[in-house]
Amino acid sequence: MSKGTGIPATNGSFIAGADLRLKQFRIVYISADNTVTFAAAATQLAIIGVLQNKPNINEAAEVVVHGESKLVLAGTISFGEYATADSAGEGVKLTPAATTPNCAVGKMLQDGVDNDIARVFVNPQIINV
Repeated sequence: MSKGTGIPATNGSFIAGADLRLKQFRIVYISADNTVTFAAAATQLAIIGVLQNKPNINEAAEVVVHGESKLVLAGTISFGEYATADSAGEGVKLTPAATTPNCAVGKMLQDGVDNDIARVFVNPQIINV
């Protein structure tokens, strides 16, 4: 019997709206002008996925929009929990506020702690309490 190979990813190609050379495997959102930049809060409802490359401004940004990706973490998060962005686009556990919609980039496929690069199932969605 062969080993599993993970969840196939669907990538999208966008234009970087900012210098993202230090943001590989961070969460990004799409703006009204169809560029992407790193997400800075769970309340950014246009979170679209996880950046795969290291583009400078106006260069091609490859983003996993659905499927498995690596994600840089900024705190402790457990398998199966929803992940969202902190102020640097790094993954943190989503703790929705009762009065504000939040956006999850997806669910964790493994446990992780601050500075880990962990597996996440990218499936952006709005979470309301």
